[in-house]
Amino acid sequence: MGIELAIDPGMKLPAALRTRVRREVARMVKAAALAAGRKDLDVALRITDDATIHVLNRDWRGKNKPTDVLAFSQREAA
Repeated sequence: MGIELAIDPGMKLPAALRTRVRREVARMVKAAALAAGRKDLDVALRITDDATIHVLNRDWRGKNKPTDVLAFSQREAA
């Protein structure tokens, strides 16, 4: 299982919270893999600010506003 956690410059995420996020994401990914009948899955998680996610939401979804979450599945690209 591969988990990539990227935290944009300027974002404050204490070490204890960073560890907890990794642990919780790993738990959820393992559950998702089991539900999908897979041994493991890869996940990339980026923590960013409103201005950056606004640009990403506009560029990828055509919605010119910030959002809480953007999710992309590898299956969608296949």
